[in-house]
Amino acid sequence: MHILSPLVASTYLLVSRLDLNYGETQKYTIRWSVISSLIMLVVAMLIGVIPLYR
Repeated sequence: MHILSPLVASTYLLVSRLDLNYGETQKYTIRWSVISSLIMLVVAMLIGVIPLYR
């Protein structure tokens, strides 16, 4: 992940205010992000937003 994202400042602020470890927070959220993306991809294929054939 690149550090130029506009969400980086708010993430650093949240992590520091809650006294969390930034690396552990990223490891936890990346799993949920990947799982959510795969579920959305499968649903989009099933309802025809992304065609499976031409």
